[in-house]
Amino acid sequence: MIDFQKNIFVYRENNFLTQNDLAQILNVSKTTVNRWEKGKFNPSTKYRKKLYKLFVESGIIRGKNEKQL
Repeated sequence: MIDFQKNIFVYRENNFLTQNDLAQILNVSKTTVNRWEKGKFNPSTKYRKKLYKLFVESGIIRGKNEKQL
């Protein structure tokens, strides 16, 4: 299972993005990104797939079977 909470923060920091910047990329609110990062909520399958793609493209994680999302 991918640790979305940790990887969202790492992705943002590595790419010099604010929570608001990432929210705009994903078309969600800043509050949603904040809740994902703090582990209060988990991204839905739709956003897990989008985040997974961003993580793989940036090299944070290696490509894995999407069924693990």
